Amino acid sequence: MQRQLSPSLDFLAVTPSMPHSADAAPTSPQAACRPWIGPLLLALLAWQAAAPALAQAAPLTVELIASQGRLTDGQPDAQALNLRGTWLRPGGDVLRGELLSEDKFSHRGGVAAAGYTAVLSPDWVAAGTLALGTGGSNWANQRIDLELSRSWGDSRSLVTRAALYKAWFDDQRSDRGLRLALVAYLPGNLVLEAGSALNLSEPGAVHSAMPLASATLGRDAEQYLSQRLSRGSE
Repeated sequence: MQRQLSPSLDFLAVTPSMPHSADAAPTSPQAACRPWIGPLLLALLAWQAAAPALAQAAPLTVELIASQGRLTDGQPDAQALNLRGTWLRPGGDVLRGELLSEDKFSHRGGVAAAGYTAVLSPDWVAAGTLALGTGGSNWANQRIDLELSRSWGDSRSLVTRAALYKAWFDDQRSDRGLRLALVAYLPGNLVLEAGSALNLSEPGAVHSAMPLASATLGRDAEQYLSQRLSRGSE
């Protein structure tokens, strides 16, 4: 697997995400998922039409990702659909764009995000991401992420990551936090990662944490299988 020190836009799924409005009227998962499938499929078709021209300028990868989550406490299942594009730039820099449509905690929302990764040296990589969201209190109106990665050893098979983020929500609420991770690239195209996201929500200085561990087997641009386990608390 290609050693990609930069994050994808996976912060959308990594940050602790607790429901902010428990008194909202529940929405049927079947009724909620239908309205956003059409726009994302249209976006995918447009992206596919533009992909040949973009690929001539730089290698381009397009992913369409569907996910399903099971929630407790009587909440309907969570569903999400991601459309993600990745461009490899000269010198190893990476430009990314992503559209997310999501149902969770009886609400429907979405995010448009763009990120850039700069290779500073063979050992150091910096990345930044800007995201704009809509749909209510469970999605940030704006969010900024900054990350710095460092590879270690002669083979650079061990990578440490540290990231800071800030998010602004409705009703003058905000989140800020720190993400730390350790990534090991092992023989047999196996990648292991362990880390945690530490979050502080305002008002009220509410602390939350989400440790996570993941394993990925395979090669980029061919096929791969990933499994991630995480747990949130507040």
